[in-house]
Amino acid sequence: MFNRSRSNLAIWFTLSMGSILVIFAGILYVREARDRLQAFDRTLYDTSRIVAAGVENLVYEGQKRIDLENVPVLGRDSLPLSSNLVFARWYTPEKQLLQFIGPIPPSQLTTASGFQTLNADSAGEFPPHRLRQLTLPVYQDAQLIGYLQVAAPLISVEEPLRQLRLFLIVGVPLALGAIALTGWFLGGKAMQPIRQSYELLQQFTADASHELRTPLAGILSHAPYNFSGNSGNCLRSNNDS
Repeated sequence: MFNRSRSNLAIWFTLSMGSILVIFAGILYVREARDRLQAFDRTLYDTSRIVAAGVENLVYEGQKRIDLENVPVLGRDSLPLSSNLVFARWYTPEKQLLQFIGPIPPSQLTTASGFQTLNADSAGEFPPHRLRQLTLPVYQDAQLIGYLQVAAPLISVEEPLRQLRLFLIVGVPLALGAIALTGWFLGGKAMQPIRQSYELLQQFTADASHELRTPLAGILSHAPYNFSGNSGNCLRSNNDS
């Protein structure tokens, strides 16, 4: 009986504390993934702005043209940009491909502006992991001069998250085991006063039974004699009458 109650207490303790632990671990992972992705997006956005800052919108013989010679990464005469970009692409305001580095892109821009995550199978020949892509419309003097599209591998985001997942996969079950053992120990502590009271009650019952056994035996031993004496008196009275 006490072991069953102790087991029930340990189970409920493990379920309650384990649920809190699992929820906390899930929130921790989600927040870590979100924060790392936001930091990565800020870095990629800053890199794209540096690239876009080198674009020049020139007017030559009455026609506007885009000069990309001094653009980091894309330009020929530019200083190399210290980044881990896998590709960079420049599209005209009509979304036609003008210049690129990296794998051959489609000639027409079909991607919406903003961030996008590319899986390994959709990233072309680069790389064997996911990419984070940014398509950025570039304006000069409130006029759209083109679209810049860059992408970088998500290694710096995915590798720490992979290590965190491994830690949680190993750590959470171990923590649940420790919680279960703690619940069993605390359940025993909680049941100890009840067990002691029950044992005292059993001892009192045994002592009372022992104390009452002798008087009851005496009463039961005298009961036939009293009964026979009373019966004799009754018969004698009947005969006298």
